[in-house]
Amino acid sequence: MVITWHEHEHEEEDMVALHDPGTMIALRNCGLLKYFCISSMRQQITLLQYFLDAWDPTNQVFQI
Repeated sequence: MVITWHEHEHEEEDMVALHDPGTMIALRNCGLLKYFCISSMRQQITLLQYFLDAWDPTNQVFQI
């Protein structure tokens, strides 16, 4: 599984993502939905990259 993070600049993109079932399922399955919903977390790219790097898609767990 490849996850690419792009910082958004517009709230419109957030609203589209929030109303897209596929996006919400993917974020939930990766354990990242709560971080997407907290706007201040979206600005902490280093922390988000750490979470993405720690995700093991085979076992579907974070390996820290």
